[in-house]
Amino acid sequence: MERDKRAVPVGERKVPIHNPSNLPPPQLHELEEPVPGNDEPARLARLTEDMAVLKAQNEQLMREQLYLTARIQALHSSPAWRAIEKYRAWLRQLQFSSPLLFYYYEKFAIFTLDCLLARAKAKKVSSTRSAPSLDGLPLSTTQLAARDPGYRRWIAENEPGDSELGEQTAAAQLMKDRPLFSVIVPVHRVASRILRECLESVLRQTYDRWELCIVSGDSDADNRRLLSDFATTEPRIRLKFLERNLGISGNSNEAIHLASGEFLVFLDHDDLMAPTALFELACFLGGKRETDLIYSDHDYVDAETYYRFDPLFKPSWSPDMMFSANYITHLTAIRRSVVEQVGGFASATDGAQDWDLFLRVAERTKHIAHLPKILYHWRVHPNSTALNTDAKSYATKAQLTSLQGHVDRLRLPAEPDVTSEGLLHLRWRRNTSPLCSIIIPSKDNLRLLSQCISSLTKNTNYPSYEIIIVDNNSVQPATRKYYNRISADSNVRVVDLAGPFNYSRANNVGAAQARGELLLFLNNDVEVLSPEWLDELAGWALHPPVGIVGGRLLRPNGAIQHAGVVVGFGGYAGHIFADHPRLTFGLFGSTGWYRNYLAVTGACMMMRRDVFHELGGFDEDFTLCESDVAICLKAWETGYRVVYNPFAELTHYEGQTRQNRCLDEDYVVSYKYYRPYLEAGDPFWNPNLSLWKKEITFRLKDDPPSLGFVLNHLTEIQSSVKAGRGGRAAGVAWE
Repeated sequence: MERDKRAVPVGERKVPIHNPSNLPPPQLHELEEPVPGNDEPARLARLTEDMAVLKAQNEQLMREQLYLTARIQALHSSPAWRAIEKYRAWLRQLQFSSPLLFYYYEKFAIFTLDCLLARAKAKKVSSTRSAPSLDGLPLSTTQLAARDPGYRRWIAENEPGDSELGEQTAAAQLMKDRPLFSVIVPVHRVASRILRECLESVLRQTYDRWELCIVSGDSDADNRRLLSDFATTEPRIRLKFLERNLGISGNSNEAIHLASGEFLVFLDHDDLMAPTALFELACFLGGKRETDLIYSDHDYVDAETYYRFDPLFKPSWSPDMMFSANYITHLTAIRRSVVEQVGGFASATDGAQDWDLFLRVAERTKHIAHLPKILYHWRVHPNSTALNTDAKSYATKAQLTSLQGHVDRLRLPAEPDVTSEGLLHLRWRRNTSPLCSIIIPSKDNLRLLSQCISSLTKNTNYPSYEIIIVDNNSVQPATRKYYNRISADSNVRVVDLAGPFNYSRANNVGAAQARGELLLFLNNDVEVLSPEWLDELAGWALHPPVGIVGGRLLRPNGAIQHAGVVVGFGGYAGHIFADHPRLTFGLFGSTGWYRNYLAVTGACMMMRRDVFHELGGFDEDFTLCESDVAICLKAWETGYRVVYNPFAELTHYEGQTRQNRCLDEDYVVSYKYYRPYLEAGDPFWNPNLSLWKKEITFRLKDDPPSLGFVLNHLTEIQSSVKAGRGGRAAGVAWE
C-alpha cells in the first residue's frame, strides 16, 4: 500500500558542547533526569539518536586528529624545519654573546622579511587574476568551477581545499597499510595538451604509493616525446611504446603486464583523476581489505572551459542494473590478481570493454564496494564518448556482445536487446510459463476494480494466470453482481474477508487460496498499459537470486508514481522519482534502468510462492501501509535481491480506494524494520543526495537526518497515546 511521506523535520533542542575544531556541534537533546511518570521509551529513543550523532562526530574528530598529527610530524621531519631549528639555536647564542650585533641583525631581518612578504603578496594578487595552471589545468580539480550553483555549493561543502590536500599528503605517509596502486593508461590518438593534463592529475595525487603504467599505440611524435619526458623525470612511470596500435583492450592489457601493484586503477588518456582519488581508495581498503573491486562517483569536465557538470551519484553494488548500464564506469580499482584470473580485457568487446571486464569480475567475486565520492572527471571533447553517443558507433553492438556473454556464462534463459527508446532490455526466453496468481484486495469502488480487471484480461500476453479478488465487506449490490459475472470464468475467484480491513491479512488470505507458483500482489486501482507486463515481472521473479520484483507505475498524467522505494526518503520510506517524467536521466541515473532496491511498492509486487512462505508472508501487525516495505526488507536480509523493472508499466490511480495515509500504529511497527537503514543509510541510495526533496538534488550539510525525524515523530505518537489521542492519522505533506 502507499505510504505518505513526512518531510517536515521536528525541531531539536541543543546542548552546548566543547568544540575544539571547526566542526559544527552535534545536535543533541538536553540531558534530563528521569522522573516518575516520564516516558522512558521516548527518552531512550532520544539517547539512541544522540549516541549515533556523537559517534559520527567522534569519527570525524579522529580523522582530523590523524591529519593534524601527520601534518606536525611531517613538518618536524622536513629539511626546512631542521634548518630553522639550527638557525634559532644560532640566534639564541648570538643574543647572549653579542647583544648589540643581535639588535642590528634583528632590525635588518625584519626589514628583509617585510620586503619579501610584500613581493609575495603582489605576486599572489597578480596570479589570482587568471586561474593558477599548468598548460591550462588548475592545480587541483577542486578549483574547477561547476556550472550549476547547487553543484558548486556541494563541492564547497564536501571536497577538500588546498590545506586539506596538504594534510592528506602528510597523513598518507603515516598509513600502516599502504597498498601500491597501478594506474593503467592506454594511449592512442589524443591531443598532447589533454594527455599532459591527464598525466599531471596522477602526479598530483595526495597518496604517493602508485605507479603509472602507460602503453602507447600512438605514432604521434609530439606525444611520444611528451611521454618520454614524463617517464624520464618521474621514476614511478612505466612506459612502453608499441610498434602498432592494439586497440583499447590490447593496449590496456599491455599496460597491465607492466603493473606490479596490488590494485589496478583505470584511467582513460583524456580524463582526470581527482587529487584525492588514491588517498580515498587507500583509506577505504584500510578497513575493508577483502574488497576486490571499488568504484566511485564521477562527473564530467568540459575540455575547453574546465567547468564540472552532470555528476552521477551511484548506489551500492547493483548487479541487475548492470543489464541496463555500465553505471559503475569510473573511477574503478580492481585487485590485479582477479583481473589476471579473468584474462584481462577482451578485444571483441572494444567499445564496451570496461563493462565486459566488470561483468566477468563480478562473476568471480562478491567483494564489490562503492565509494560515494567524486574521484573521477570524465573529459568532454569532440572525440570523447562522455556525451557524444556518435563518437563510437560500434558501442551498442559491443554492449550487446558483453551482455550476451554475461548471460551465457550465468546460463540465463534470456537475451539482451535494445528498445525503440534506445534502452537496453533483457528478454527472458523460458520454455514454460508457471501459473501466476494475481491477488487483488478490494472493497466496492466498482469503477476502478472493473477497469483493472478489464485491462488485465485484454492486455496480458502471459498465458497462465488466475485472479483472486479478496473482498473486504463490500456492500454495494452492483459489486456483488459484478463478482457473480466474472466468477463464471474459472480463472477468477472471489474470496470473502470479514472484519476490519487489514492489508497484510488480505494478501495473506489471498496467498493461502492461490494455486500459482508465482504470486502477484496488485492494487485494484491500477490499469495495465503493456501486453508484456506480466511476462516482464515473471521473467525476473523466476530468477533464483531475485526475491521480489516490482514495476514502473505512472500517474494518470503520465508522470512517475513509483520507480522504487528508498528507506529514509521523506522520513520513513518513500518513492524516489515521484512526479518525474516517465523517462528521465539525472544525478541518480535513469528511470529506464533495471535497479536493485531495498523495496518496491506493494501496489504491484511479484514473488515466488516458496519465497513468500520463507519470509512468513506479510506482517499482520501492520494495518494499512508499510508492510510491503517490511516484506521486501525481510527478503533482502534473507539474501534475495529486490528488482525494479521499468518495462512492466501500469497506471496507478493512487489513493482513490482508501485514504492515502498511514496510521500511527503502522509507523510504530515499521520502525523495527527500518531502524538499521535509518541509522546506516539505504545502500541503494547515495548519501550525497537529499532525502527531503522530491526533485533528485544534492544533500547539503544542514539536511536533517531521517533517524532523528522518525524518533521525534514516534515520540509525538507516544505522547498522543498517553494523552488519549492515539490512533489519529499522521500524514504530513511534502513541502
